Amino acid sequence: MGLDTADERLPYQQIADTLREEIRSGALRPGDRLPTVVAIGDRFGVAKMTAEKALKALKDEGLVISWQGRGTFVREPGDQVPDRVDQTSAALVDDVERLKRQFGRLEGLLMNLYSRVGEEYPHERPQDEPKRRSA
Repeated sequence: MGLDTADERLPYQQIADTLREEIRSGALRPGDRLPTVVAIGDRFGVAKMTAEKALKALKDEGLVISWQGRGTFVREPGDQVPDRVDQTSAALVDDVERLKRQFGRLEGLLMNLYSRVGEEYPHERPQDEPKRRSA
């Protein structure tokens, strides 16, 4: 089964729509493993990247979930994003805050060193200069 060349939708959209309809119709049920990107590519006559983009669209909608080394599976309706994602997000936020504090301390040490040698810290703006926004 190939793609409809007369269809105005992009190839990945046609593939995602076909798979979405298979999920909604029950042909692919919750817990079922979707075909691999290679199999999808063969089925629709597209490159691997196009098949990956179609699966990404379904993931973004929350219809499927991928597990590294296991495949892509139809999600149960109402399934929540795994706790692991929430934990990873929280850990990243903590890491960013920690790095900001460390940067602030390092910047303070650099400013102190510059003042000891009698030079102006290169990133310091005089108080009367307005902050500039980068374009």
